[in-house]
Amino acid sequence: MFLSDLKQQATTNSPEEFLALLTQAGIQDINDYLLFNLDNEMTAPFFSSLSFLDNEATWTEKELSEALLVAQTIDSDSLFYLDNRMIVIPVSLNKQDSEIHELNIWDFFIQFESGTLATNILAIN
Repeated sequence: MFLSDLKQQATTNSPEEFLALLTQAGIQDINDYLLFNLDNEMTAPFFSSLSFLDNEATWTEKELSEALLVAQTIDSDSLFYLDNRMIVIPVSLNKQDSEIHELNIWDFFIQFESGTLATNILAIN
């Protein structure tokens, strides 16, 4: 099932509904590359890494406290949703290397899935 088809079932652009619909449809990843955080198992290790690398160049837990970790790549790049935008954080956790996409969660992942997302971090087929 394509995400554009699944979006037709959505009533909101909330990340919680997005993840719930993925779970309902049995979608756990895109091309075995982008793994969705369906059970929040990715959150603790991510924030543990943040604490370990704590410096001015990296994100802080406080900066991401309101954000939801939605997915990670197999390379450990992380995708957060916050205030109707997606934040792509590379494995380095460096703020300057991160990307902020002013897209709702559906549009972001539909563009990723179709290969039209403008990104220097994520591998687009």
